[in-house]
Amino acid sequence: MKITKGKLSLSGIKEKLGPLWWYALIIFIVQRLGDVLNAAAGVWLIPKYVPIEELGALEPLTKVGAMLGLPLAIVVAPYIKLLNTHATRGEFGKVKSLLRDALAFCTVASVLTITAGAIMMPRIFTFVRVENGRLALLIIATSIIGTVTPIFNGSLQALKRFRTYSAISLLAAPIRFVTLLIALPFRGLTGYFAGQASGSLLTIGIASVDLIRRFGRKIKCEPYWKEDKNKFLLFLIPGILSGTTGTVRATLEMMMIRSLPDIESAAFYLLTRFSEIATYIVSPLIFVLFPIISERHELGKNTHRMLFQTLAFTLGIGGITAIGLAVSGSKLFSLSATWQPYIPYTGQMGILTLMATIRLAMACFTTHEIACWRFKFFRYTIPIAIIESAIIYIAFHYPEHSGYGNWQLKNVLLFFFAFTILPLSLAFIQLSRRLLQRKKNGSSLESG
Repeated sequence: MKITKGKLSLSGIKEKLGPLWWYALIIFIVQRLGDVLNAAAGVWLIPKYVPIEELGALEPLTKVGAMLGLPLAIVVAPYIKLLNTHATRGEFGKVKSLLRDALAFCTVASVLTITAGAIMMPRIFTFVRVENGRLALLIIATSIIGTVTPIFNGSLQALKRFRTYSAISLLAAPIRFVTLLIALPFRGLTGYFAGQASGSLLTIGIASVDLIRRFGRKIKCEPYWKEDKNKFLLFLIPGILSGTTGTVRATLEMMMIRSLPDIESAAFYLLTRFSEIATYIVSPLIFVLFPIISERHELGKNTHRMLFQTLAFTLGIGGITAIGLAVSGSKLFSLSATWQPYIPYTGQMGILTLMATIRLAMACFTTHEIACWRFKFFRYTIPIAIIESAIIYIAFHYPEHSGYGNWQLKNVLLFFFAFTILPLSLAFIQLSRRLLQRKKNGSSLESG
């Protein structure tokens, strides 16, 4: 390791940490600067301008937007994997073709998104108890922008353009905050979605400039479909099942939250702003993890050791954060008059933080598996999502048996927690069996 005047040099630190932890650290530092503004917006600015009776509708409407963009999101995933594969091989003509075709598909799919939104939104607004106005058009636009954005983020990720991504992360939060300051006073919900869209538009703009510089006229498009068709379909088919069931589950969960009294659904929104602190710390790892794992797998190198490091770090940080918030939640919420109405619900901050942490750990695992072209985890994640969705759907339609109308936040969160911890438990069983089998076969973690 290099030493400069008795101190570690940046190159020495980078070499010591390795690519995963070095770039995760850089992105972490940049994103945390943005999180100061995002936190201020989430816990102060938005609750100030969005009334209690509408605050609890933010998350359900966000999930509805994600559901509208589902066709786009499903196709983006295999494109990102193939982008990384060809980028690792230096086949940039195929990378350029993939980017071109992904954007063409998004243009066509956007028409379907607009149509679906026009049909769904009136009924959704009635359920979540908010007035429409021009909000429906903004949610549809935000969903389209939000689902196109991963193509650009994924391209930067696959090509390991971590510096550009860091620059975007540094600028996105201030742009979003300024947009919220301007738009929220006119109408809280409309201003919120305008703020969400502003960050995505910035990402698309900066990433486009970076990619055009990288893949301008110097690089010509090369055909890829004949070579990648089978891999694309192998990735796409389980992605359709998983994406559909997962998005429906998440949307129904938020509808279940919105079915609670206004004060409890609003409390859920505000509590999650704090419980997501654990994800702020760990989420940069996932962004960096995918391209590095994918590259190492393509080269036949070890991937499991890196996965276990990431899982241990995620669960450790999340556990510590959960304990801290559970102990200090009521004191924390007493600091602001805006937060004080929600003090009775701060006891739920621990379980919310654990849920966020466990879901992030599961995302680490699935990111690793997908990067290595393994899809067996769908055998249990898809059925679990279907079962949970079915239970929620039945609960809505048979209130005499489910007690719908008399639910409490703590009971709903316990229900969510059970279906959060189950997939990760099965993932650890799957990993244990794989490693035991490799041990029997005389291989080790270093074989990938």
